[in-house]
Amino acid sequence: MEVLAKAGIPSHERRLVCEIYWIYQSAKVKLTSGTTEDIMIQRGVRQGCILSPSLFNLYSEYLLQEAISEKSGVLINSVSINNIRYADDTMLDRIVDKCKGYGMEINAKKTKTMHIGRDTKTLTIAVGNAVLEQVSKYLYLEHMITDDVATLKEAQIRIEKTRQKFWENKELLRRNVGLITKKRIMACYIFSVFNYGCDACAYSKTIQRRYRRSKSGATGDFSTSH
Repeated sequence: MEVLAKAGIPSHERRLVCEIYWIYQSAKVKLTSGTTEDIMIQRGVRQGCILSPSLFNLYSEYLLQEAISEKSGVLINSVSINNIRYADDTMLDRIVDKCKGYGMEINAKKTKTMHIGRDTKTLTIAVGNAVLEQVSKYLYLEHMITDDVATLKEAQIRIEKTRQKFWENKELLRRNVGLITKKRIMACYIFSVFNYGCDACAYSKTIQRRYRRSKSGATGDFSTSH
């Protein structure tokens, strides 16, 4: 509630959030043999709630602002680079300390490091006493990020997923419905698989041609079956 107040959220809206996350919440875990006793919920946001992403982002943003409020970091052209989102491990220890103050903890097992560049480099970034695992590729929001920035592999994976989604919905596309409806189904359930998260991707002309061939092939298939 303190963070919401600092963010300028009106009091009546804060009361609404407080009612949703009231302090005496409890839950039970369903097992094959029955249910557990009441378990008090002391922290976290509700999974699936439309408020959860906004609450978490607001909470984490204030955590970062507080962590970088003091003048620390690396000076580059008289500018202090100290934001964990743009630096390496310069501020990582400070972020870890602030997380503890906010009741949060960085999961070292789920946190990975990656070096992107022409040269190879071994990173030794640690959270506490745990050295973070360095990886050459990482799946983030259904987007494969690689240390060699090879978008061709990512495009091939997406084209294959799009093809699989097409075959899953092929019976639906074969039904006696209008062509416009079929195009809407394609755009919503099939082509969205390829397009998801591609706003910032820089695909070469070769990849673009492959995608267009895949798209035109699928479109021609369901058009002729109408």
